[in-house]
Amino acid sequence: MTKLSERMLRDLHVGIGDIVLSDIINEASALEAHIEALEGERDADWRKFVHLRDDNERIRVLGEELAQKEAYIEVLKKVANEQAENAGLWFRARTAPEEYLQNALRRLHALIEGDALMAPLRSEEEK
Repeated sequence: MTKLSERMLRDLHVGIGDIVLSDIINEASALEAHIEALEGERDADWRKFVHLRDDNERIRVLGEELAQKEAYIEVLKKVANEQAENAGLWFRARTAPEEYLQNALRRLHALIEGDALMAPLRSEEEK
């Protein structure tokens, strides 16, 4: 409790009569302590709120990024399916460069379709 408030309470004591100044000072101190505790709780709650707001923003951004990546994967799969249906891309290779390109295309299609086991880094033909 500040000196100013103690002085004000002492001055008030002159006209109060039976009320003891120390009781008033003790109650005022207890109220000040309670106010400080409430302010501390408020500050802690505010920090939690700010943290939750930041977490929610991160979740929102991650959700948007995930949706963009999923849309991109769908485009890749669509292109891979279109290429799979194109007979001109899947002919029997007659030269080494054609065979190399076809093997690379097959590995790429396997990766896009999610079949990593079918898309080794080096095909059996290249060994």
